[in-house]
Amino acid sequence: QKQIQQKRYRAFESLLLNANANANANLQGLDSTSILVSDSVTTSMCVDERSQKQQVVGRKTTKSRKGQNAYRYEKIEQHYSEEFQLPEWMVDVPDDLHLSAMAKMEMTVDGESSDAISSSEEEKGWFVIPRPEGTRCLVITRNGYTESRKKTGKILHHKFPSKLPNGAHSSRTKASEFCVLDCIFQEILGTYFVLDLLCWKGQLMTECSAALRLFWLRSRISEVFGIDTHGEDNQYRFVTVPVYDCNLEGLKNAYNTQFSYVKDGLLFYNKAGHYSKGLTPLVLVWKDAKSSRFPVDSPDGVNPYPVQSCVLKLEQINCSGLNPFEYVVVALGGDVVEKVPSDFVATNQLKPGDFLRFTLSEASLLPVTNTHESFTRMIQVEGLAFESKCGKNRNSADSSCKIVFQSNQRHKPLTIEQIAKGLYL
Repeated sequence: QKQIQQKRYRAFESLLLNANANANANLQGLDSTSILVSDSVTTSMCVDERSQKQQVVGRKTTKSRKGQNAYRYEKIEQHYSEEFQLPEWMVDVPDDLHLSAMAKMEMTVDGESSDAISSSEEEKGWFVIPRPEGTRCLVITRNGYTESRKKTGKILHHKFPSKLPNGAHSSRTKASEFCVLDCIFQEILGTYFVLDLLCWKGQLMTECSAALRLFWLRSRISEVFGIDTHGEDNQYRFVTVPVYDCNLEGLKNAYNTQFSYVKDGLLFYNKAGHYSKGLTPLVLVWKDAKSSRFPVDSPDGVNPYPVQSCVLKLEQINCSGLNPFEYVVVALGGDVVEKVPSDFVATNQLKPGDFLRFTLSEASLLPVTNTHESFTRMIQVEGLAFESKCGKNRNSADSSCKIVFQSNQRHKPLTIEQIAKGLYL
């Protein structure tokens, strides 16, 4: 097992650390490249088989090598963008949100410690976290340097020193002892606010519960001297965010307290939830005008857009009947939103995989089944109108719950009082 793990680490290094050095390598016959990810297993990222049948010299060879290099970076960025855990938007209060309040009452009766995070096996209910405003990113340390990557997979900060294990030349250790942290970076404070932990010194944490991950994270960060200050070997500060039990007291603290950072709503973590790639209902995000500058989509945090818009992905689905396929636009996660006519696709020169921006008047999470269609719409949208095709930097659609949450914010928002009431149902 150790030999297998060492091979995975070497594969991880060869792909992510030596991309420039390997840019001139021939891709002929390469079917897949295995890299270590934030899972308990190794995920294989398939690479298209592009055989080089002709040997090109001079400028053509240089262009070919540049293309190979760009292709490698594109695959690396795609890999990182798929590693993020994405919270769903709180459209309704979860049925088990009250379990945190019940656990709090039981602990008070028994006279035990009521700290939000403990090493106890009790994992009922939810945490509530005041979410910092900023850029969501993954922070990775390895081979004596640190880098961070945004949700698109592109680099946010490249090769900077940090006090994290294996994050600077002074703390460099073997390549297997790398760290991966889920953070939000605030430019004004020059600070990474650490939300979650995927890996610590090579120890994968993604299959652990949120209660254990957050307890482990705070325990390890507190042991690193000087990590919360700027310094020569710690270019940016790393600070953990407050975590509260989702009872009435914790909800009030997270919602009303003024913190050292600008808030952007609240995060709700199910204590038993693992770190799952992609959308997960075990982490929820909620915001209003008091807890965030962006309760409704806005370019500046002051003036919201006059009309709600959303981004959807164009896909082609197989169906029975006279037409062998149909075009549909889907939300993040694959929820079908609307059928798209073939002539519309041809007129606007669109193709499957394109991300399209639409405006809408209202939306709700009510599955709509039409007997004349081969699919079920998981979201009902009124007044959907095509606006434009998104640029190349856009690599994901909006989720159904985000579209509905934004619609509710404009018409009938979910309030903090309703969430508090849900604690005692």
